[in-house]
Amino acid sequence: MLTALELMVLLTRPLMLDVEKADIHRIELYAKLKKAQVVYKNAVLNTSKGKCFKSIVSLALPILAMPRDRRSRRDLIILNLCLTFFKNIIRIEPADFSVAKNKTTTKVQRVNSNLPTGISREDISYDTLFHVYQKNKVLVFIQTIAAGIPKEFDVRLLAARATTK
Repeated sequence: MLTALELMVLLTRPLMLDVEKADIHRIELYAKLKKAQVVYKNAVLNTSKGKCFKSIVSLALPILAMPRDRRSRRDLIILNLCLTFFKNIIRIEPADFSVAKNKTTTKVQRVNSNLPTGISREDISYDTLFHVYQKNKVLVFIQTIAAGIPKEFDVRLLAARATTK
């Protein structure tokens, strides 16, 4: 399960593209990778009603149940992987941009509705995501971690940091 989670985190990692420096081949590759990520997001959200998330939460719950001082480095890595995966899934969006290179060249790449065949915006919408996260206890998991922040960190430090931004 842990190896699968590591792979899923890597496959859903946010993609960056510097449009100013990118050539047509890189832009096309970016569009294909974004399309593949949308397929991953759709599969994770809609296969077995998102039970993948429930499995990931069940992987992390025993770690949260143990005292902080008894958690190993491996436990912290697992928690980080879980949270990173949840964040990555939220951030996956289809590529939606139009790029025109220099006026003197004909290098123009347009990527408008870059949804894969058979996937609609509703399939990967925030409403769908929220519903799946709620149904599979991801929101409760995140709330539990957020509730533990005062125990994990000095609250005065967090409050001072929040007021300086």
